[in-house]
Amino acid sequence: MPNDENLNQPPPLVDYNLFATDRALCGAVTRENAGWACGQLEEYGRKLGSAEVTQCGALANEYPPVLRTHDRFGNRRDEVEFHPAWHDLTAGGHRTYPQFALGGISCGRARRTPEEMGSIHAST
Repeated sequence: MPNDENLNQPPPLVDYNLFATDRALCGAVTRENAGWACGQLEEYGRKLGSAEVTQCGALANEYPPVLRTHDRFGNRRDEVEFHPAWHDLTAGGHRTYPQFALGGISCGRARRTPEEMGSIHAST
């Protein structure tokens, strides 16, 4: 009787917490006095490790952006077409967790007001 079960393969890596399982990241958050963000990072890590986000990532990798330089009449258009999964991945995090968008999180000693930044640059 043939056995179709793959015993030498790990199970799919889905439905896990990307933040909680990253010891280096957790350590960095603690070291940089950003413990105040741990609750939100745990929630964000759970969302990013979900089967739904993993599937969106697989689709985005399978269907890369396509550059369309001209329309069917030969007119220049220079547009990039993205699979809907790309939009789901990029927009989902920014809508749900805008504080973690690029540059949106400021930890411990990196947190500065514009006035403090001006005085830092003026003193150097």
